[in-house]
Formats: sequence, C-alpha cells, structure tokens
Amino acid sequence: MKELSHINQERIIDSLQVRLSDEEQREFDLWLDDSENNKSEYETLKKIWKYTSHTDKEYDVEAALEKVNSKIASLESNSIITKRQNWFSRHKTHLMSAAAVFIMGLILSFAFFGKDHSTIYLAENSDKTIELPDGSEIILSKDASLSYKRGFNTKERKVEFSGQAHFDIASNPNKPFIIKANNMIVEVLGTEFDIDATKNSEKYIVNLFSGKVKMYSIDNEGNQQEQIILLPGERGIYDNATHRLERKYQASSNNSVSSEHEILDFNNVTLLTVAESLSEAYDIEIYLDEKFHNLRITARFENETLESIFNTMAAIFDMQIVRIGNTVTIR
Repeated sequence: MKELSHINQERIIDSLQVRLSDEEQREFDLWLDDSENNKSEYETLKKIWKYTSHTDKEYDVEAALEKVNSKIASLESNSIITKRQNWFSRHKTHLMSAAAVFIMGLILSFAFFGKDHSTIYLAENSDKTIELPDGSEIILSKDASLSYKRGFNTKERKVEFSGQAHFDIASNPNKPFIIKANNMIVEVLGTEFDIDATKNSEKYIVNLFSGKVKMYSIDNEGNQQEQIILLPGERGIYDNATHRLERKYQASSNNSVSSEHEILDFNNVTLLTVAESLSEAYDIEIYLDEKFHNLRITARFENETLESIFNTMAAIFDMQIVRIGNTVTIR
C-alpha cells in the first residue's frame, strides 16, 4: 500500500511560520500556482492560522504517519480484512483519503492549538463576553481571540491574547493575571482596563481605568526588556517595530471628558493627567509646574466653564493659574 504523505501540509506550515529559505519559498510559490487544489489547501490552513494562538512546540509528523501506516498494515494482515480483500481494494482510495484527513487533523492540532491549550475563545462575527474560571470578565471585540492552558487559576493566571478587548480582572494578590500579546506582557492583580493588540498593528495600547498595571516587553527568547507601571487614567503604548514602551495620559471612562465638554469625571488621577485631558478636550496648551504633577484628585465637573474648573483646582491646591489666549500656566 502506498505510504501517506504530509509534504504539502508541512510546506504550508513552514511557509506560514517563515521557515523557508528563499529558494524553498520560490519552489513553494510554484507549487501553489500549480493547481486550484493547492491554493484551496493553502487558504484553509491560512485561515486556521489567522484565528489561532501559535506555539513554538514541534509536532512529530513522521511518528504520526508511522502510526497510521502501521495500523493499515495491521488491518491488511488481519483475517477479517483478508476475507474482504476485494472490498478493501475497491474502497482503498476512500480509505486513504480518510486517513489523510485524520493525519491533517493531528498536524493542525499540534501545530496550531498546542497540546497544552485547553480553551480558546474566538469572537468571529461580533463582540463576545466570557467569564474565566477565576471570575474575571472579558469582552472580546470582533476578531479578537484569547486562550489559556490547563491548570488556569491553580498555579497561575496566564492567557494569550490578540485583538481588542475590555478586561475586568478579579482581584487575587497571590496570583497575578498575566496577558501575553506577541512580545508585550501586561501583569495585573485585579483591575479594569482596555487592550488593543490587533494583529499586525504598529502599536499595542493599554488604557487603565482602575487599580495598577505592570507592562513590559520581552525579546524573542522571553527575556524581559523595558518596564513601566500604569496608574488610573494613564495609557501604555508598545511599539511593535522598536519594542519600546511609552506612557501617556488618556481621557476615557474613569477619567472622562464628554464630547460636548459638559461632564468631566476624574477618579483618583494625577493633576498631570487632568492637565493632559483638559488640554486635549479644549484644544489649549497647559503648562503645569512639576511640583503639582503627582498630586491626585477625585472630582466630577458637570456643566461648568473651564474658568470655573481652574478656580476650583486653584482653591484646592493653592496654585496660581494664568491664562493668555489658548495658553494656560499653572504654578
């Protein structure tokens, strides 16, 4: 009986993982253009590749093929199969096709999902709300994916993530919640934040609303590089090209400014965050003396003028505010 072949699937996987040399890639491109069946097979694997979490685990294709071929040989030597040899010969092609599909399934299972992954969530057509075993709630935006391994919430809380999502993480000081998105890591104890880690985007963004978040980058060997700590109202940015981290200030949710500037809601944020938010909302330049940067405020301003907001801040923090045109100096 003819041995089963895995060469096509292996070539496709190597191409998707960018493991082919230039010469091998040229040969692969020629194979791809050779028939519609080749293109169809490639597109099927590519789609699975797009929506799954990749692992670096190797899968033993040869061993899998050897097992199937050994099973076929065993069946052929069996007396029952021998008695029905004519029937087997007539249906050999169909049996071979079924075995090939089985092998392809094994290859995909090891190559794309990894034997250690127990749960994978995909938000294919619309937003998807999920609750993890630790009680954390995550709202995945369309096309986002999240996966975690067996044993989640027993020794650690670690997930792999791609896309956009809102995270509301259950507090557990003994088990930090760790999110891996490519070479960016976000580590939290219990807090609320958004992540935009859309595949192939230039930058990943983390907007923190409450609690504290440690954000750091790693190299391809998993070694930690830069690190920053985010506080409420702050935004962390990871650059996929330079692998650098940057901290900025955001105007959203617990640190919110309405589109009509009628309501401003600040929840335990620094005055530097407030200055950034007002500057962005009212299109003005604000220069805040460094001695005020880390002072914090919790306040809600509703239907108040900008001058009234500045007067309130001046009274609370004993500061002088001078406005000339679109420039405000606070000292």
